Amino acid sequence: MINEPVISIVLPVYNGARYLHEAIESIISQTFTQWELIVVDDGSTDESPAIIARFCEQDERIISVRNETNLNLPTSLNKGFGMARGQYFTWTSHDNQYRPNALESMCEFLVDHPDADLVYADYAHLNEAGKVTGYTRVPIPERLVMKSSVGACFLYKRVVHERIGGYDVNKVLVEDYDFWLRASMQFKLVPLSQDLYLYRFHPKSLTTTRRKAIMEKRAELLHDLLPKLPWASPRDRALGYLHLADIAFAFDAPAKPSFYVMQAIKASPVTVMRHVVRVTIMDPLRRAITGKGKSRPKHEQ
Repeated sequence: MINEPVISIVLPVYNGARYLHEAIESIISQTFTQWELIVVDDGSTDESPAIIARFCEQDERIISVRNETNLNLPTSLNKGFGMARGQYFTWTSHDNQYRPNALESMCEFLVDHPDADLVYADYAHLNEAGKVTGYTRVPIPERLVMKSSVGACFLYKRVVHERIGGYDVNKVLVEDYDFWLRASMQFKLVPLSQDLYLYRFHPKSLTTTRRKAIMEKRAELLHDLLPKLPWASPRDRALGYLHLADIAFAFDAPAKPSFYVMQAIKASPVTVMRHVVRVTIMDPLRRAITGKGKSRPKHEQ
């Protein structure tokens, strides 16, 4: 009889055969062994079901469930977590991998810091061939006003999922960003400065193929939730509205850029003034002096 798991991992899969083996192997290779893996096959038509079946036969900690038709990511996540027995939850993608000490490091952090409810970690970038090409250091949780800053590697207490009602099935493409924002309203999110994950960028990833749709849905989400974030300072709100103005310049958004700029001014005139000085004077001057063509995104500081 398998012991009760401490960590429940959900792995949603849709036609992910190319990288699925590596993703599951990275979980099996964890230094922390008290986990269960719930693989949710979202109607795959490739070799994914056969790969999943082989792993289930090899390791009793791995179980699977299949959607006969494609139900999208948030529905699959909720289905998987509805079966979960662990004290802590996380989920991963079929084209990404954990570092061997990922679960141990994050679980240890939550145990040692009982006031923290969700921990999230730095991650490396993989290309299509599996070569590390870059690195992301996750920012403080206040940067949620501008991005899905929790990133790809995280662990949170079961109560977080239960209290906020899981993933919103109406937020496809931004289900994770929506979850982090809603979680931040009630729980403490903490970054962990350790590289614990390998995130793969490739031509068929959602971040590549659906960028416009993701940005527009992110604008809708932030437009609605930014005024409701209880922890956001005037500076945070101003940065969030400046970010919305940036999106509105390039994509469809619920309001015009001028509206978001005015909201930013109302929230924190000083923040907007510093933003203007940096973008129009300091960043061009820095580039001229250093000869470097790239600066930070306009809305970050």
